[in-house]
Amino acid sequence: MPRCIPCLFVLPLVGSCQVLDEESQPGADLDLVFSTQHHFRGIPNNEEEVLQPAVTGFVDTTRNGTIEVGVEGNVDLSDNNGDAWFPDDQAWDFSLLTFHGSYTETVEGFDLTGGLVSYVPSERDEFPFADERGETRELFLLIGRPFGDYYSTVSIHRDIDEARGWYLNGAIVREFPVDEAWTFGLQGSMGYSDDDQAEWDYGIEERGVSDLRGTATFTYQVTESFSIRGSANASTIVDDDIADWFDLIGIDKKNYWATLGVRWGI
Repeated sequence: MPRCIPCLFVLPLVGSCQVLDEESQPGADLDLVFSTQHHFRGIPNNEEEVLQPAVTGFVDTTRNGTIEVGVEGNVDLSDNNGDAWFPDDQAWDFSLLTFHGSYTETVEGFDLTGGLVSYVPSERDEFPFADERGETRELFLLIGRPFGDYYSTVSIHRDIDEARGWYLNGAIVREFPVDEAWTFGLQGSMGYSDDDQAEWDYGIEERGVSDLRGTATFTYQVTESFSIRGSANASTIVDDDIADWFDLIGIDKKNYWATLGVRWGI
C-alpha cells in the first residue's frame, strides 16, 4: 500500500477542528481527461498521449470552508513516451498516481487552501535520466484573491519526503463568460525551484525561475452536473542552466499540448 494512503487521514484531523455543515451534503467530481502530453512544472513526463482520470470528494464546514480528498491517475496510451522524464513501457498502466487532501477557507477576502499531496510513480527504478524516483509528499499552501476581473494565486510547496525542496508558483487568471453555458479563460504562471526541488523534478541542482506557462481554456456546461472542458497549453524552461541540461538529455525545453475532458458532479 502506498505510504500516501495513511497521510489522507490528516483530513479527519482537520475536520475534528471544524464542525461539518449538516445542511450541506457531501459531493464529488468525476473527471476524465485526454491529453496530448503528461506535463509537470515545465518538463514532459510523457511526450505522447495519456488519459487522466480523477475522483475528488468534498464536504463543507460551518466556517464556510471545504474539506477535500482526491486522487488523480495518469495512464500512458503507448509504451513509447518520446523524449520525456518518465520511463517507457507502461502502456495502459498508471505511470503516476497523485493523492491529495486539503482544507479551503476564505479569510478577509483571501482564499486560503492548505494540504498534502503525495506523488506515487509506478516504476521507481527505471527513470532514464535520474536515480530512483519513488513516492514523495509535499505540503502546500495556496493563497488566492480576485483583483477586478482577474484572479491571482501564489502557491508554496515544501517536499517533506524525498526531495526536501521548495517550489513556488505565481499565477494570474482571467475568465470570459459568454453565456450560461460557455466560459473561456486565460492563465499565465511562473514557477521557482530551489536546488533540491530542481534536482528531483529535472535532474539538475539549479535554483531559480524554472518554468513559464500559458493556458487557454474553455468550459461548456451541458447540464448542472455535467460539463465538457478543454485547454491549449504552452510551457518553457526559463533558467539557462536547466534549459542546457534539457538539451543535453534530449528533452524539449519548449512544450505545447492540448486537453479535452468531461466532468460529472455527483
